[in-house]
Amino acid sequence: MLNLFKLFANKTNLRIIQLFVQTNKEICVCEISDVLDIPAYDISRSLSKLKRKGFINSRKHNKFVYYKKEGALTDPLKKKLISLIKNLPEASFEKDIILLKKRLSMRKDKNCACIIGKAEWKREVNFTLNRE
Repeated sequence: MLNLFKLFANKTNLRIIQLFVQTNKEICVCEISDVLDIPAYDISRSLSKLKRKGFINSRKHNKFVYYKKEGALTDPLKKKLISLIKNLPEASFEKDIILLKKRLSMRKDKNCACIIGKAEWKREVNFTLNRE
């Protein structure tokens, strides 16, 4: 049980699970990396921990791995944790959610658009956040 609390004491893990809880979408590692502005290797490590604990699952499509919130949580403690995370003040994660929606809108044929350059993404971030 303590390990579950330690998992979400990490801000990156908490921000990642919040993306899944609030959007209920499949998300690629590079999309999460762009949105949170955290290197992909750190995102992958967090996703691996969340997957091992049963909070998310994954599927491979071409060269991409897409992650999604586990829909059938049976452990009452895990259900309660997800419920608590879902009800955290939205303002804490509002920027992340706005940027994720923008990033997902850039997909090509419903597939991750990992070819987006960092400079192009930074322009999109500034434009999106200045409109909100």
